[in-house]
Amino acid sequence: MSGSTMGNRGLSVLFLVFMLSAVAAMGLAAAMITESEYISIPGVLKANANFYSALSGLQWAAQATEGFTTADKDDYMSLDNIRMNYNGASAPGFTIQIGYLDDDDDPATSDTVTIRSTGSIGDLSTALDRRVLTMITTVPAPGGASIFQDDFDQPDLSLFDQFYQAGATAAPHGEITPYSTGADSTGGDTSGFFTHSSETGGAISILKAGNSAEVRFIISAGSCVKWNTLGAGDPCAYQECENRTDCQARRGIDIPADPDGYQNYFIKVRARLLYGDGFGVYFRAVYPNQEDPNSVDFGGLSGYVWQYDYGLGYIAPCDTSTAVFGNDASGMLASRKISGGSETCAGECGVFSEPNPPIGSGSYPFFCPENRTGLAYLDGWRWGDNEWLNRWRIVYIYVYKDRASVYLLREETGEAGPEHVGLIPLDSIGTMSKTGGVGIRVLENASVEIDYIKI
Repeated sequence: MSGSTMGNRGLSVLFLVFMLSAVAAMGLAAAMITESEYISIPGVLKANANFYSALSGLQWAAQATEGFTTADKDDYMSLDNIRMNYNGASAPGFTIQIGYLDDDDDPATSDTVTIRSTGSIGDLSTALDRRVLTMITTVPAPGGASIFQDDFDQPDLSLFDQFYQAGATAAPHGEITPYSTGADSTGGDTSGFFTHSSETGGAISILKAGNSAEVRFIISAGSCVKWNTLGAGDPCAYQECENRTDCQARRGIDIPADPDGYQNYFIKVRARLLYGDGFGVYFRAVYPNQEDPNSVDFGGLSGYVWQYDYGLGYIAPCDTSTAVFGNDASGMLASRKISGGSETCAGECGVFSEPNPPIGSGSYPFFCPENRTGLAYLDGWRWGDNEWLNRWRIVYIYVYKDRASVYLLREETGEAGPEHVGLIPLDSIGTMSKTGGVGIRVLENASVEIDYIKI
């Protein structure tokens, strides 16, 4: 080996140390970065170019898989054999190869991924010189121990009234009045928007929600939410998170923010739509002025909602020509950014509809169950209208930094694991919300049964 190449080895060590720090900062558990192959024809410039290309490949792969869990195994494998050239086919570039080790085939346990980045000038199969760097990472399972879980199997309404900010609207985007479930409580559920399992007519371990108005309930990600039911004044200016006369309060689950200010969490909900247009799962949802008990606006919700929406309408490449004959061709699994209680405001609101950079099955932020199967652009399940109703669905939402990955398990198929139905770039509409709570939205004139909520 020439002296020049030996000198570059020292430089390589410095860059490897830098890369370890960079990857660790991205939240990946980097166990090892090594140089596993070095083939070079004479020429220091080519050797350096190939080394830096391989290093860039590792950094690119680390960024492309940031926040991935074992539920993203298919997305990892979609990166296998990807080639990136900087300026044309004959220019320097890198090729990524993925080795995924899943010994127990269990998405609830961590896996090991080997990312091999080969830097070369031109196509790898014909290149006479190359540098290979390898990184081994541990892929975590989604979620850990539950920080909140409700199976709705309590003998009374105490847990519901302790944690949930619940209410209903008389019109879309209208003010929501929070109340207790008991009909004899001030502002209680006299219209029957919620039926808990402990109430007369309730089903075992089931919360039924919905009626003629839009219904929602939120679990705060902070430590406490309180408000004055009489309006502005001092009765609720207290520190304890408890109900007092004329003062409503709800405990939060107090999710800590990461060093970048994000509240990251994993949501799991089992629910079924009985009738109507659908339901949604809120995440990073907040009401304005939650720190001021005299001015909490329960009509001004901001954040995100993923919707199991039977009546939303289609966004391309949802395709009416592939829907089942006689189907109304309007159902989608989609997400919205909501601001100030509205989902139709300009700029800050909207449906996530723009394709992401192609990363496996997560290339769209939405999914079209009514598309036929076997499509190259957005494969569907060829649902008819009847598939939307009276079928238990398990919704998984992994919220991490500036994106959310959504999965859906269709229990009637007998599949062991859920299917990926959307990768949502949270920063692509309006001002991104970094923090906020979790909840359920039931659309107007719809009814939903909820078996459990886990966070």
